Amino acid sequence: MNKRKEQKELIRSVMAQCNKWVDDGSNISIHVTIEHHYYGTIDQLTINGLA
Repeated sequence: MNKRKEQKELIRSVMAQCNKWVDDGSNISIHVTIEHHYYGTIDQLTINGLA
């Protein structure tokens, strides 16, 4: 699996977990940083979930 696909899978799994926590009524604040080696940039994904 190439890096790009791994990153997409990671984001997908993080989003799925966040949705599960929100569905469970949990208070969440998650910050995930994913580094893109191809472009030398860092994408930041911030998810705020409030019950």
